[in-house]
Amino acid sequence: MVVEEQTEQLVEQATMEKETDDRGKIKMAELHLHHEQELASGLPTSRRSWPTPNITLEEHEVLVSFDVVSLFTNTPIDQSIQIVRDRLQKDSELHKRTNLTVDDIIKLLEFILSTTYFSFDGKIYRQKYGTAMGSPVSPIVANIYMEYLEEEAIASAHDDIKPRVWKRYVDDILAIVKADTVDRLKAHLDQVDDPGSIKFTHELKVDNSISFLDTKITKRPDGTTKMVVYRKNVWVIRTLMDRAHSIVTEEADLKTEEDYI
Repeated sequence: MVVEEQTEQLVEQATMEKETDDRGKIKMAELHLHHEQELASGLPTSRRSWPTPNITLEEHEVLVSFDVVSLFTNTPIDQSIQIVRDRLQKDSELHKRTNLTVDDIIKLLEFILSTTYFSFDGKIYRQKYGTAMGSPVSPIVANIYMEYLEEEAIASAHDDIKPRVWKRYVDDILAIVKADTVDRLKAHLDQVDDPGSIKFTHELKVDNSISFLDTKITKRPDGTTKMVVYRKNVWVIRTLMDRAHSIVTEEADLKTEEDYI
């Protein structure tokens, strides 16, 4: 399970060292993130196993992408910590992986999430809400909260607006829904978060295509789909050939991408 892997990361990759000064301050020596954007909903990290090429849209359905607005800085800390605590308490294998108790882990997590400081214009500020940008623990906590949120959202949605396909990569979501339910589904998503800080934007297909992460998914006339590389106006060159071979579903499109590279 993704959550078990994430909580295991919180346990196994957190190391405590006691400082030798008089304050006896506990600091985090290392908090590494091995798979910082593991999908809670089951979409593999590797694009090679994405199911998109096998998706067929019915005439009344559309592809839509949802995006969380500023996920890290809007992730509610108190609720996230409670969710982590609940998952740890239900983990019957926890004692085999660490000598830390659930309370120990939660104290460490609270310490990390409540001590984010930054300076601006010669003054020092403390971040009072959300997880810190750049902190290795932020993707784990935000992703655990998003998994909880999407489970609540889908379970509580009326049957007529439930998405037939729902794939999430941290704060990016690809869904297949009935064409006339997009606005109602977005309104539902916006009200699921109790603190009210998690809000969504959405995009619909343009010219029968929609971009999702670094892919462009196109609907064919018969309702089947194909996938090619999505090129942003500004993008970083990285392992381009591997990316092309991982994403593109048709030989002709692959040849076009190779010629472009």
